[in-house]
Amino acid sequence: MDDEQILGIMPAFELCPTRTWAAVLTYITGLDHAPVPFTAEEIQGRPRDQPRQSPTDIAAQRTRLNAAKIIP
Repeated sequence: MDDEQILGIMPAFELCPTRTWAAVLTYITGLDHAPVPFTAEEIQGRPRDQPRQSPTDIAAQRTRLNAAKIIP
């Protein structure tokens, strides 16, 4: 399965329902330990159209997370 190519388009953040984001966040927090559950109510009303950090800050954070082996 490692050589399987998946074709698709990721939907825009603002188009995904809040329950989807709650499920994604819950999944991600549980990759290495017990997940932290998120609810749609916690996600509702949060801005999704722009990151709160600059692209440079986001790249630096990703580098730190990769070095710590927190994200795949």
